[in-house]
Amino acid sequence: MIAVNLLPKEERSEELKLGRPRLRFLAWVAGAVVVVVVVGGSQLVAEMKIQGLREDLMIAQQENSHLKSQAELVRQLDARQQQLESRLSLVFDLSRDRRRSLALVDQLAVRIPDHLWLTKVEQSGTTGQLIEGVTFSNLIVAELMSRLRDAEAYEAIDLAVAERGLIGEEPVVKFSLTTRVAN
Repeated sequence: MIAVNLLPKEERSEELKLGRPRLRFLAWVAGAVVVVVVVGGSQLVAEMKIQGLREDLMIAQQENSHLKSQAELVRQLDARQQQLESRLSLVFDLSRDRRRSLALVDQLAVRIPDHLWLTKVEQSGTTGQLIEGVTFSNLIVAELMSRLRDAEAYEAIDLAVAERGLIGEEPVVKFSLTTRVAN
């Protein structure tokens, strides 16, 4: 069917004008709805991301506290290991020095001439040794010094003191030697 508009032109244009604002209004409303939906969706996505990040942060903080306790345990174990290594080194040094001291005393004992008595053997410093004793003659002291020079363990044997003395009514020579222990 054919529709014919019998209204005058002026009225017809008003009708058309009235229809256009409605479309504009509807377009504005539709645009506002689209903007609200887009902004609301963006807000929802952002909040979901924020919530996910908060959960990740909480998990990371829990792992951090767990790792801190483990790191402290590692530090304690490391300190304990260093302490044990220090003690082990000390025991090793003492053991080595003990064997060395035994070897020195052994070499000294086999080289003591007859009629000579040691009264003191003392370590002085890290490589020095003081030997004191009593005998009947300076020649016996000289023989001890000669025997010690032949030993591998002793170097730089020097007579520090040799003086006459008495033990009871017997005349004796009290002597003191300094030596350097060979490395």
